[in-house]
Amino acid sequence: MNKIIKLITILCFIGGIFAQNMPVNYKFSTGTLAKASAEESVKNPVGNSATDLVLTRDIIWVLTNKGLSKSTDNGLNWVSYPDEDVLENESAYFMDYDNGVLWCSFGHRETLLGSTKDVGGGLVYTIDEGVTWYHIEQPVDAEGDTLITYGINNLRALPVTSKVNNITWDVEVVDGTIWIASFAGGLRKSSDMGQNWERVVLPPDELDSISPTDTLNFSLQPVAGNFGPEDHVNHRIFSVEAVNKDTVLVGTAGGINITFDGGMSWKKVNHQNQANGIVGNFVTNIAYNPVDKSIWASCRAAEGQGEKMGVSYSYDFGETWTTVLEGYKAHYIGFKGTDVFVPTTGKGMLRTSDGGKTWVEAGKITDSQTYVSANTLDYHVAGSLQRPDFSYDIWLGSVRGLTRLNETGNAWEGDWKVFFETGKPQKSYAFPNPFRPKNSVVNIKYFLQKESGEVTIRIFDFGMNLVRTVIQNTTRNNKGEKIDTWDGKDDYGKTVPNGVYFYRVDVDSDDPVFGKILVVL
Repeated sequence: MNKIIKLITILCFIGGIFAQNMPVNYKFSTGTLAKASAEESVKNPVGNSATDLVLTRDIIWVLTNKGLSKSTDNGLNWVSYPDEDVLENESAYFMDYDNGVLWCSFGHRETLLGSTKDVGGGLVYTIDEGVTWYHIEQPVDAEGDTLITYGINNLRALPVTSKVNNITWDVEVVDGTIWIASFAGGLRKSSDMGQNWERVVLPPDELDSISPTDTLNFSLQPVAGNFGPEDHVNHRIFSVEAVNKDTVLVGTAGGINITFDGGMSWKKVNHQNQANGIVGNFVTNIAYNPVDKSIWASCRAAEGQGEKMGVSYSYDFGETWTTVLEGYKAHYIGFKGTDVFVPTTGKGMLRTSDGGKTWVEAGKITDSQTYVSANTLDYHVAGSLQRPDFSYDIWLGSVRGLTRLNETGNAWEGDWKVFFETGKPQKSYAFPNPFRPKNSVVNIKYFLQKESGEVTIRIFDFGMNLVRTVIQNTTRNNKGEKIDTWDGKDDYGKTVPNGVYFYRVDVDSDDPVFGKILVVL
């Protein structure tokens, strides 16, 4: 199943629906429903950091730093479900779509005993394109759930009784079966819309495969503790990809686990147990391309010697692997036919048309009509959708917004559209924020209230000392939103140190507009 997801922890969409044992039928407030009406649609998604996409023939769903947005006309208009109108203090993590049902997992972060922890908030789903939402509580176990039957075995199982560290990092839905990868909560599946969950047993670290007919003696346990000394990194779950109801791939901190019988038997492949294994065992994303039946994995180094960060792929369903982009921090891989898109941090959006032998970077993306630039090297997600005229739209999500390419020629050739949050008149803000000068520029957005004006933008440090004059008395034309950029350097060309900086926008003799930028090196 060609699903596009992403691993990020700072998105704001939904959370805090009142927990109940059964799904909660939750309708948005009147204000949000008004925003969702055709008369109230806007031209851009609700936020400027696009981190997850679900592309269907009828709806484009995009998850941003400020909420969920959808478009039913290929991006011409958008309606949004912003976090402040839905659920308080929660963040959305992943989406998946199956037979008209959109699913999303969510959670939040808490400081407990001096340490920041991820806390699972469960899932929500909609069957009517976002009008009504149903909440599923984060699955937990009872204190007495210490045994699990697996074939001929009764295995010890650490009961996960808390939502702390029990957060769903990935959701996959296929043919009505919901699979969730919940780190400390493990791998679970449901066949009744999340009302009941089954814990799925994966191989322990010392075994490369398990079957219900094997005689086994281990605990289903991701960490050591009072329950016992076992500490299986292969039970720490991060990603899941379903080819069909029976064939599922699961990424853990111990490698990739593959089942061909719906989760009963499993084979584990990793960096150590194959002559040509994956580059690193910490697998944050798995993507399956049904066109050529290839598997692609975004990997990090886990605990094994010789592991590295990069991308590994297999054309024989995991028997052998080839590593590419070694040292690159890759995220949520997408496809267009046999072409592969790899979003990265700091290296841009990369694409291969020859199985990873050569890669082409998307380069500078500029809107074909507005000439606004999506100037960043930090990308999260990619995917493609075929139009009725058989051309393709390629959608990319980055820290600097959502972009769409109607590709009409060679790779990366065609008409680009850059989507930014519309905002309100006289509102100004900077994004991405925090900002890393090494990989991109920070965008300073403001509004021109007349057809032409002389604009000056200055950067100050925390003591209000002048750091950089970005532009001075520069003419900007055409009333509406404008974007200028700062590269994180001072007037002497030196990158500024970490810290809080302020910007000031002056337009003619109008009142100045101020904003704050956090620089993180």
